[in-house]
Amino acid sequence: FPNGEKKWEIEHVANSNLTPAIGFEGVIFTSKDNILYAINIDSTKKWEYETGGDICTSPALSLDSTIYVGAKDGKLYALSYDGEKKWIFEAGGYLRTSSVIGCDGTIYFGSNDRKLYAVNSDGTKKWEFDVSILNSSSIAIGLDGDIYIVSSNHLYSINPDGTKKWMFSTSRSILSSPVIDSEGIIYIGSYDNKLYAVNPDGTKKWDFIANDGIKSTPAIGSDGTIYVGSYDHCFYAINPDGSKKWEFQTESEIFSSPSIDLNGVVYFGNNGKLYAVYCKSTGLADSPWPKLMHDNKNSGRFLFITSIKHENDIEIPKEFALFPMYPNPFNPTTNIKFSLPLTIEVEISIYNVRGQLIGQVLKEKKNAGTYTLSWDAKNMSSGMYFIQIKAGSFTKIRKCLLIK
Repeated sequence: FPNGEKKWEIEHVANSNLTPAIGFEGVIFTSKDNILYAINIDSTKKWEYETGGDICTSPALSLDSTIYVGAKDGKLYALSYDGEKKWIFEAGGYLRTSSVIGCDGTIYFGSNDRKLYAVNSDGTKKWEFDVSILNSSSIAIGLDGDIYIVSSNHLYSINPDGTKKWMFSTSRSILSSPVIDSEGIIYIGSYDNKLYAVNPDGTKKWDFIANDGIKSTPAIGSDGTIYVGSYDHCFYAINPDGSKKWEFQTESEIFSSPSIDLNGVVYFGNNGKLYAVYCKSTGLADSPWPKLMHDNKNSGRFLFITSIKHENDIEIPKEFALFPMYPNPFNPTTNIKFSLPLTIEVEISIYNVRGQLIGQVLKEKKNAGTYTLSWDAKNMSSGMYFIQIKAGSFTKIRKCLLIK
């Protein structure tokens, strides 16, 4: 299908300021007013859940398929994948930032009572931290653990120990949350009509000028394309060098941040509608933080590759192979070793015992050779996991056991 061609749209199911989440089997989670909707990939409704106030945060999905969403009644709702309430946590004010889920399952969010909350996965409070300034932008986390946040017209890079690394300023307020590509470039949208690309050292790489302000948080596709909406009613696809690839015109301003599925479709909300638009990116970029709240499930980073190394530079393997994991059983790190007889696109995915995809730890082109990938499963629960490799027509699955 051509770039920028609409697949479908559904009215009255999407909040223009929030980003959809994509769960297992392509189910799309979106909200309008005080209703959270689960929409099937064919645009039919799966279920809906009514909260006690208008939903003001994007939905987030955890590894166990719990859906977290915040409302203006000052509550964080935790729902099961079939739409049933699990628990409700009450903050001191309405939720201002969408939830980010940490590696250990902790849910982080900011509230209008000027506090940052950390809530355990069972709904009990872990801690709270007083903040003097809090806006509605979510955080992003780099591979080195640096935290990127925005306040007014400043983008801050903060070291893991809480000290400031650098600050980048725009001419007007920054309206989007930061995202990060595979080279560590940070992207932010501003009310000065620009999408900025900021180098890892805090200097500007380029800016893309729209016809009006950019509030939508960008999403980075698997081919490096940056997708973002604007006040000028346009949804843009931007090349990694800052040039425009294409645009899709809508009837009003676009505040929603996009999600991208593996079938080359980008989703975003606008004026109560949920749009599905064809694109050439097959999923998100393999980068530290490719979209608002990290991934299509809006879960925050939960899968870690601690290292990947090329084991030989001379001998070329004669065939494809996925070797048994080692150690196995493991806690919490195991090694995934595979061989490629030629240069090819490789996908390595992890499934739970129910056959649900819980994450893709590798999706990129690799040269011929033997590689070892170290997977850190410290945020996973004990149990059996299945590792699948796909490389061209080659597919292989191995199982491993996590014991904590």
